[in-house]
Amino acid sequence: MGSVFISYSRNDREFVHRLVRDLEAAGVSVFFDQRVKPGASWVDSISNAIERAKFLLAVLSPDYVDSAWAQEEMKVGLLRESEGKATVIPLMVRACQPPAFIAAKAYANFADSYEVGLQQLIPVLKETIQESATEPVPGNSIEQTDPKQLAQLHAELSRAVALFKAPPKKSNDLAQPSVPRNATRKCFVVMPFGNAELQGTSNNPRFSVNPGAQ
Repeated sequence: MGSVFISYSRNDREFVHRLVRDLEAAGVSVFFDQRVKPGASWVDSISNAIERAKFLLAVLSPDYVDSAWAQEEMKVGLLRESEGKATVIPLMVRACQPPAFIAAKAYANFADSYEVGLQQLIPVLKETIQESATEPVPGNSIEQTDPKQLAQLHAELSRAVALFKAPPKKSNDLAQPSVPRNATRKCFVVMPFGNAELQGTSNNPRFSVNPGAQ
């Protein structure tokens, strides 16, 4: 039995928390974004977790389809699937049009019944599906795909994943202006009322800061 990564939209987090509890109760090892360690690189943690997982669960909903980040997670999983290293399993949680990359896959249907969807999913994750099963197995393709289309898909996914993992570009736009060491900075205090001694602070040496003296 392999580990599981859950890709989802934040608007479906209540569903995901319930699913995580039920999967772990069934003995399934689960990782999702709430388990990224504080201070760790978000992109590195997510991409590494996906690359260690045997299954990626794509929690389908209108919000998931609209989420650029979720689509990138799904593409990493699909690239691994195209290399024979993992399986992407769609979970239909709220009715939507699945992304083109996984539209040809059978999904576990949680939209009509959570319990039914869970019953469809757990045997796949625990790899106990019977060969005599008559219902489509979640994660399996329900349509034949042309080999040329598969090759093109692999190339597209490779480019998308490379961009996803690329470190952010550094910008010089945020460079701080240099300040001479012997420059004097002045502090201005705006007060609606107060002691007269505090007025005119721009000329008061008590409120001047000399960086060179620090």
